[in-house]
Amino acid sequence: MDFKNFDLSNLMQQAQKMQQDLQQQRQVLDEKHQKQTEIGIAGAEDVMVEATLLGKLTKVTIAPALLSQPAEIIGQLVCAAANQALEKAAKKAQADRAESTKNLNLPFDINQFLGGR
Repeated sequence: MDFKNFDLSNLMQQAQKMQQDLQQQRQVLDEKHQKQTEIGIAGAEDVMVEATLLGKLTKVTIAPALLSQPAEIIGQLVCAAANQALEKAAKKAQADRAESTKNLNLPFDINQFLGGR
């Protein structure tokens, strides 16, 4: 390889620009994912939990009829619905990241730098 005409400064500028572009892309996705939600359901729709694509729980709904059940059962249903919502949100977020970076043609998986969880 001929290094006589190799411009390290130009390479560093390109790398810095790519880093800035990737950071901007991550911010755009985070803003989008903060607004988008997925819902998990348990107990024949007696419990519904909503989570953002950033993995934050935003809402828990428990049917009034369920409140007569023991606290342990209610807790298990809330956990099941929350886990389902978080799993769905994570899958959707990962799909969004993959879609947003598919045309970059990079030699590595960029999603790990965009917050792949």
